[in-house]
Parts: sequence; structure tokens; C-alpha cells
Amino acid sequence: MSSTQDAKPPPSAVDADNASADEIEKAPESVAMTDAEELDAANDKDNSDSGKLKTLMGVLKRMIGVKDMAAIRLSLPANLLEPVPNLEYWNYLDRGDIFSSIGELDDPLDRMLQALRFALTKELKFVHGKVCKPYNSILGEHFRCHWDIDGMKASSDGGIVPVQCVNKSNPSTLSTSTSKPGGLTATSSRTSRPNNSRAASTSSTATTTTNNDEAAAPKRKGLGRLLSKEKVTKPLTNAAGGGSSGAGSSKSSTKSPVLAPTAEEGDDSSSLAGTVDKLSLSDAKSTGGTSPSSGQTLAGGPRRITFLTEQVSHHPPISSFFVECKDTGVQLYGVDQLSAKFTGTAVKVFPGEHNKGIFVRLTDDSPLGKSVSGEEYQITHPTASINGLLRGSLWVAICDTLYVTCRGGERSDSKRLRAIVEYKDESWLMKAKYALEGVIYEYDSPDDADQYKAVKDVPGDKVVATFEGTWRGKITWKRKGEKEPRLLIDLDEIEPLPKTVRPLSSQEDMESRKIWQPVTKAILDKEYSAATRHKQVIEQRQREEAAERKRVGKSFTPRFFEEDISDGRPRLTQQGREAIDGERELKGYAEGQNVAETSREAAAKNAVEGGGGHGKAASTPASAAGGDDDDDDDDDGQSFRSAE
Repeated sequence: MSSTQDAKPPPSAVDADNASADEIEKAPESVAMTDAEELDAANDKDNSDSGKLKTLMGVLKRMIGVKDMAAIRLSLPANLLEPVPNLEYWNYLDRGDIFSSIGELDDPLDRMLQALRFALTKELKFVHGKVCKPYNSILGEHFRCHWDIDGMKASSDGGIVPVQCVNKSNPSTLSTSTSKPGGLTATSSRTSRPNNSRAASTSSTATTTTNNDEAAAPKRKGLGRLLSKEKVTKPLTNAAGGGSSGAGSSKSSTKSPVLAPTAEEGDDSSSLAGTVDKLSLSDAKSTGGTSPSSGQTLAGGPRRITFLTEQVSHHPPISSFFVECKDTGVQLYGVDQLSAKFTGTAVKVFPGEHNKGIFVRLTDDSPLGKSVSGEEYQITHPTASINGLLRGSLWVAICDTLYVTCRGGERSDSKRLRAIVEYKDESWLMKAKYALEGVIYEYDSPDDADQYKAVKDVPGDKVVATFEGTWRGKITWKRKGEKEPRLLIDLDEIEPLPKTVRPLSSQEDMESRKIWQPVTKAILDKEYSAATRHKQVIEQRQREEAAERKRVGKSFTPRFFEEDISDGRPRLTQQGREAIDGERELKGYAEGQNVAETSREAAAKNAVEGGGGHGKAASTPASAAGGDDDDDDDDDGQSFRSAE
């Protein structure tokens, strides 16, 4: 038996006066690679996919039995990392046009359908892309950006249509509560993409739109029961229009440029051409469309969405984020904390303790005014599973359940809606189907919002609509009592919208791209050993600062967000509000620098070069400041730019 006299005490028992920074800052569980092991892995000459997977499996084997891999800040050599900061990667705004239009729809069912579309597209790059691991965020790191986009337009039949970053010249109309059902053709979705090695089944009932109820019935147990019930006898109350602005959300006069022409104009809708400057907010709202069958008007036109996020905790890793589209009166906020566990064959990723989901809130700035002000949609996160580790071909499955719950608002009608999305388990023997099904139902009291946990539990008399499909392709929905499906969303037809980020020369030292610039540059240059050394310098600096705070009894205080995140709803500090407003007003962008990053290559160049300007111009800003207005904060933190 070995002696325990030389064993190191646990972190809680370390003598703070004499301990090293590594000992003081050490996570509760630490089985990650050492710096030397990381460098050895980065020096491996086999940088093929199989070589990288072999290295990854060596790391993951250490994690068997670890309760939460995320809590120990899984550190990987640079050759296994995607050259993008974590705070930048997870922004949930891949389809900001869907998010921004929630507050433009006057029917409560349409708003729930749009919130559901947003929930299904908020991570579109992940749905269409590959499995990747961004950089670990460091405490106090923050990231901000914006999207200048065109809103969705109303179609002649009462539906709504995306006009930007679509894959076809005539994108499908998304059905609303007032448009007619049917009109869908049975087509197989393009669910098998180059970066996903596991092919999807094109014969699944999830991707077909046949109306043969007898043929589909055996495969639709839960939904068939719900749809066979009688129609809803009491329709949902429509919200009245309005236009007042509350004291909590002051109007901004910032001009939002039109980004791209619609597909009908004959241009590539994924490009950012045809920009228009000096459009006022009222001008933007007048460019929308009117649905003749419902009489409701989409504000449409240009809008700017601003995003701010900050790493507020290191152990466990937690970030807070806030998004705002003042043009349509919609906000988005939440706390990001993931937990992960290696099962031996797969990595399961699920929400952490402080992660209550993401929250969409409508404000007085909505075209519908006070009638929807305060209405909130809570969207929970399902569980994701990264599979194929043993076979060397990674693919992702989503399992478990997602909920979209509407609460609050000033509508006199007490009824609210809730959606349950059930992701179906995948078979190990058959091709992946990526199938889901769900239900939208009414509830009367706030206490009843969480009463039903599964589709099969919802009583038929509360059902408003059901939906089914594949989360990598087409999803259809039906009102209760209808036989013909309507299109909810087709993820195959749309791509992520490009964002715009201030050039490095205008960024502070603790902004994500500035912190990780040397790592990103080295990875892009395929200098993985140098990238790993740069990464280790950044991580060591963080340990030393954490150790110093512990020695002097000082705790970290977030700059942009309040410390209390107990309800999962982060709140902006005064500096946070100024940062969001500054991004909307293009502070830090010189003339010609408001440029949308239309490709990964353009984003990578902007992340390593100080001047910015790679991509296609989004606008000529109506007023652009030539630097950072926060002069008093420029030297608050240590610079992480040098890793030599």
C-alpha cells in the first residue's frame, strides 16, 4: 500500500498564503491533460480527422466516471479546437428574422408558432454544420456584435416568407393561423449533409406530407389521438394593436440598413448587396407586407439586432447574454451553462443547474404596443448526444423534450399557450431519422403552465395544434380537427444570417476576439504547437488572477450583468445597457467597417487582423464613431494579446 503522506490536499484545504495559482484555482475534479501533454498532442504530425479523433478519445477516456466534464473546464490541444471563441459561437441568432418578427404577429397562436420556429432554428449552424469545440471562455471575457437584416414578409395567402439567406429562388411560405392548410408536396428533405456522416432516412413519416391518414396512423400514435378530437370551440383572442412606448425602453433613432435583396429580385439572397442607407424606423415599418386574409401587417423591412454576452463565472463556467431588436420590440436573454458526461461511447450535453433556458420578451416597442408588452416565452434546452466516437464518424442526436411556454403580458384574456417538443430516440441499427413531434395547448392559470410533461399527457380538449417532422428538415403542423398539414418550417431552405463585429482595433482587451487573436491566427496558420502555447498562457494568466483574488478575499464582479442569476434571467447593468446601445449606434465602427461576415473565412480574417472590413458591406453608417467611447475602461484588465 502506498503512503498518503505526500498526497496533495484538496483545493478547499490548500494554504492560500503558500499555494500556487494552479492549486488555488483548481477545479473540484481535475483529470484534464497537463500542459506538457497538450503540447505533445499538438505536435502530433497526424492531423487527419482520424488522428484528431484518436487524440480526443485519449482525452475522453480520462473522463469516464466524471460527474460533469464541463465543470472541470475540459481543455484540449489547439489542433482539436474550432478557431472561434465560445461566447461568439453560441449566440442563438442564426435566424434573427424569425426572432425579430415574433412581436409583429397579432394572433397569440401565430406568435407561439413563430417562437417555436425560432426555437428550432436558433442553432441552425449546428444543425447544418459539424461537431466542433470552441475555445473555453475566461472570466470577464465578453463579446458583442449585431445583425442588420431584412424582416420576413407577408405572402398573398396569409403566410410569411423569409427573404434572406435562403437556398431557393422561391422559398416556401410558412403557414399562419389564417392561411389555408395544404398545398405541400411530398419531398424528401436534404437532411444528409457533407459534414454529418450519418445519413438521414428519407422514408420517415417525419419528412413526408402525405395525407393518407390510414397509412400514417400506425406511426403517429400520440398525434393521431390528439388530432381525432373535436375542434376547439373557443378561438384564441386576438391582441389589439397599439403603439405606445414604455419608460423602460427608450426609442432610438439609429438607422437600420436593408441588407439583402429578396430572392424574387433575382440576386443571390445570401449575399449582402443592395444596401440602403438612411432609412428611419418608420420607413422600415412601412416596407412590410399585409396579409389580405387576416388584415394583419408585418412590419417587415430593415432592422438591427444587437447582442452582448459576458463570462460571469469560471467554476462552474457560466455566461449571461442579452439580445435586443428595438425596431420590433423583442428582447432575448438567458444564462448559458452546460453540463456534459462521457458514457464510454458518447458525450451527452445537457443544461446546467443555472440554465433555465432562453427567454423571449416583447416590449412596448413592438408594433402591437402595450397589448403584448411583457409577454414572455421561455424556451428550454433539450439534451444533445455526440455519437460515433468509437466508429470514427461523429454525428449528433437530440433527445429528451423541449418546452416553449408563454407567460405574462397585458392581454385581458387569461389563457396562454405552451408547446411540447419531443425528440425521438434514434435506433443504433437503422439510419437516423432526426424525428420530432409535438403539441401546442392552452392553459388557464400560471400554476398550470408546467402541468403536462409529455405529448400523450395533454387532454384533447386543451389541444390547439400538433406538429411533426425532422429537426434537420421539414416540419409541418395542423390545427386541431384539420387533416391537411401546413408548413411550420423547412430548415433545408434557410442558412444562418451573417453577423457584423467591430474591428479588433476598436475592441477592448477583454473582448473575445482580442483575447484569442494569437490562438486563432496560429490555428489558421496550422501552427498548432504555437497555438497551444498561446492558449496555455491565457489560461495561466486567468489562474494567477483567480489566485490573487482569493488571497485578498475579493470576488469577481461582472461588468455588464448583475450578479443575481437565480431565476435564469440576467439583467443588464448600466454599462451593459450602454454597450447594447453603443452597438446599435455603431460606436467603434469607422466608415466602411459595418461589414457583415458572409463566410467563415471572412470572420476568421477579421478575428486576426486589426483593420476589419472583410466580407460585404452592410451599409454606410449614418453616423459612425471612430473608436471606443468607454475611455475609462480601456485599461481595467490585463492584456491577453501577447503569448510570447
